[in-house]
Amino acid sequence: WISQHSGGLGAFARKDQLSHLLLESDIQGLKTVGLLAPTIFLSVAAFLLNVVMTRLTSLQREQIAALKAFGYSNLQIAWHYLKFVLLIALVGGVIGTLGGMWLAHDFTKMFLRVYQYPELIFRVRPNVVAKAILVAGGAAIAGAFGAIALAVRLPPAEGMRPEPPAHYHPTILERIGLGRFVPNVARMILRQLERHPVKTSFSLIAISLSVAIVVVGNFVRNSVDKVIQTNFFEVQRFDLSLSMVEPVSVDAIHELASLPGIFEVEPRRSIAARLRSRNHSRRVGIMGLPSDGRLLRLVDKAGHVTQLPSDGLVLSRKLADVLHVKAGDLLRVEALQDKRPSVDVPIIALVDDISGLNAYMDIRALNRLMREGPRASGALLTTDPMFRPAIYRHLKETPAIASVSVKQASVDSFKNTVAKNMLQMRMINLTFAIIIALGVVYNGARISLSERSRELATLRVIGFTKREISTILLGEIGTITLLGIPFGLFLGYWLAWGLTYFLDQEVFRFPFVISHSTYGLAAGVVLAASVGSALLVRHLLNDLDLIAVLKSRE
Repeated sequence: WISQHSGGLGAFARKDQLSHLLLESDIQGLKTVGLLAPTIFLSVAAFLLNVVMTRLTSLQREQIAALKAFGYSNLQIAWHYLKFVLLIALVGGVIGTLGGMWLAHDFTKMFLRVYQYPELIFRVRPNVVAKAILVAGGAAIAGAFGAIALAVRLPPAEGMRPEPPAHYHPTILERIGLGRFVPNVARMILRQLERHPVKTSFSLIAISLSVAIVVVGNFVRNSVDKVIQTNFFEVQRFDLSLSMVEPVSVDAIHELASLPGIFEVEPRRSIAARLRSRNHSRRVGIMGLPSDGRLLRLVDKAGHVTQLPSDGLVLSRKLADVLHVKAGDLLRVEALQDKRPSVDVPIIALVDDISGLNAYMDIRALNRLMREGPRASGALLTTDPMFRPAIYRHLKETPAIASVSVKQASVDSFKNTVAKNMLQMRMINLTFAIIIALGVVYNGARISLSERSRELATLRVIGFTKREISTILLGEIGTITLLGIPFGLFLGYWLAWGLTYFLDQEVFRFPFVISHSTYGLAAGVVLAASVGSALLVRHLLNDLDLIAVLKSRE
């Protein structure tokens, strides 16, 4: 398919070379995603570990103070908690290594299926595993460092006393005079969120990142759907594409229209050429088409059609970038076949297309450049489906025809390959997003319940119902989730835009398209994960032992 759309690239590029170009393009994309995804996951993991360690050291204030009073140094206490962090990092590293090997093996099979190599060797290098564990361990230590530092700086006398109560102050709404319009429960929720700005901010960021992961993951599917629609239905409007053994008269091409079941016939000519601009050059195929043709159009990512001029070149925007030229410049065209003419041709327009380094000319102008009469190296046909078997037989028996490409077969093959890979990638992205949302929401709610159990139990004793205290606790989760989802959609939009920039390769370029269903799926997945976590915490809240919680330790 790339060969057909790239103006006869297959005429001079072997299949294995084209596969390597495609593979290189995909590897560049995976490198970009491979930098983005670990950054997100390590940031969330560091935040969660910081929250856990802060709560752990807060619960063990008295034990830390007693140990320091008995002569334990700050370094010994810090090393005690650091071992706990390192154990988590080590266990997580083992699980992550096994999971990474499984995912890498699946990626290897995916590349083998797409590019049809006879063999791709899957190998895990020890230095890669070691680097991954070291980076994860470093992120864990960085996340827990703040909590451990607070613990070791605690004076023994202060640690023996109960933790001082939190500092309460009016919320922003109360300070601007809108507090009387806010219900009491809502004010409790807002005060709790404002009292812990760092924790609230990181929770908000983590929820946003989980939404963004789903947006970016499904953006690729939306982009591929746009590629299929643009290339196979807006650019390629033919049913069959013929390639001749050698260029023939244009009249011979038009004679195909006399066959039963053929509606339209348009000649095309492809030549191999080297385009040169100063010290920049690139070997490409130049596609010659009728300027008034309908069966192969020049369509950009936005769906705008560029009319082929009667003279001069139309280049892909990416090819113009490679050659450092623009519309209006002269380009040296060195033909690599037949009489091998070398002439300067003006660049009339640029088209921001989706794939390949393409160059187009009017077929009559291309024949003049080659110093030949009206010649064609192929044809584009539209046909009646009922007559296609007879048309195939006739074309197969015609000696001058080297190959016949059926567009529908290319569409089906492309869709089948992409469908398998996209489904796998979507499941991986959804799984990671759900894990992040569950981890952030459940962890935050569970720790809040542990910190505020006495406060919530007191409210129950003075007459608040289970539903009301559930609203107070879970309202914080809901507020963070509802604020994080729009921000995550915005973040996912810009991450997807950045991905299109990094995946702007010579062979393939992703159009920037995000459908409304992608935004809906991202918001729905994270919202469902948050609701599930909230229900788990509410179950614990309903089982709260009021008497045990309200007992004061002497």
